Amino acid sequence: MKKYTKIEGTDNKFLKSEVYYNKGGINYFTYKTDPRGYWVSVTIVERETRENGVSIESFSLFGSGYREFLFEVKKQSKKAYDTAVSMSPEVIKKIEDRLLAEKFGYKEEEVGHA
Repeated sequence: MKKYTKIEGTDNKFLKSEVYYNKGGINYFTYKTDPRGYWVSVTIVERETRENGVSIESFSLFGSGYREFLFEVKKQSKKAYDTAVSMSPEVIKKIEDRLLAEKFGYKEEEVGHA
């Protein structure tokens, strides 16, 4: 699942929310072992559509988002993915609020969600 939410007061910045499966293993950025399972990530991206209809998405590699582990699984499955998607709205909102407060100075009551 991938969702884009426009950040109010910006021209082309969005919060990109994703639910995804990760095989787990060593994370070479943190040198910790990530569990195998489903994760939620929210990042700030810039999107623009060119005259020829091509959409461009750009992002900052470090410090532009957060991710949170949902639950562990032995293998990827449609049923587990559907469960992860149904669990994700609360987690996504929490991460979006944190990002908007840190990066744009919004207070929780100022954050608008569709």
